Amino acid sequence: MVYRRGTCGERGDIVNMITAEKIQVYDAFNGNWDGLALTGDTHQKNLFEASDDWYHLTNFYQDIVLINDKLASAEYAYDILAKMKEYCDEEGYKILTFKIVRL
Repeated sequence: MVYRRGTCGERGDIVNMITAEKIQVYDAFNGNWDGLALTGDTHQKNLFEASDDWYHLTNFYQDIVLINDKLASAEYAYDILAKMKEYCDEEGYKILTFKIVRL
């Protein structure tokens, strides 16, 4: 899986972090991008407009399934946690890691 770092704004702050709000929208549409495009409101669509966060969430959810089903090595699982920490704000990271049954 390919991961790309979020882009930085003019002030140097990360503008494309995965937040609790983005996870909530992603979950509301069960990860279905077409569902968001067809029935999502403008605010929901704008959350993902200029970022790859939907793509990253899809990858993270797939990785969580691999980890929970014990199909991932410990090293792979720790690499995924590091990527989650890089791409998510604190609350988003907590939400995603709580979905992992155990390492």
